[in-house]
Amino acid sequence: MLRVLELLLHVTVVCKSSFFHIRNIFKIRKFLSYDACKILIHTFITSRVGHCNLLLYGQPKCILQRLQSVLNRAARLIHLSSRCEHVTPSIVQLHWLPIERRITFEIAEITFKALHGCAPDFITELIKPYTPDRDFTIFKRIVAF
Repeated sequence: MLRVLELLLHVTVVCKSSFFHIRNIFKIRKFLSYDACKILIHTFITSRVGHCNLLLYGQPKCILQRLQSVLNRAARLIHLSSRCEHVTPSIVQLHWLPIERRITFEIAEITFKALHGCAPDFITELIKPYTPDRDFTIFKRIVAF
């Protein structure tokens, strides 16, 4: 329970600062090109949302939904779309993953790097490839028939 409350505080701070930056970028959006706006959003928003989000794996959806709303608002700002329009096409066009899938992707990426020796040693030592104790060639022959 304490961990959930600490992560809720972390998410609250990230959302608060992200919405602050989104409001400021909105004020100058008419002077920015599409690419310049994408760079600003990536610098101030997506880098904050992506920081330490591996810790959010398995957390309640209400916590993740708050971060997703930050990404939705940022995508609307980049594409200058209103609140009434669907945000999914904007997110797809930006090649952004939803928060839940982003967390899962990062876990899979770190696991892949650890298994192939590209991750730092302290992570590589934690993950061991599974090798079965028994030989399963009998089962392979049975399945082949």
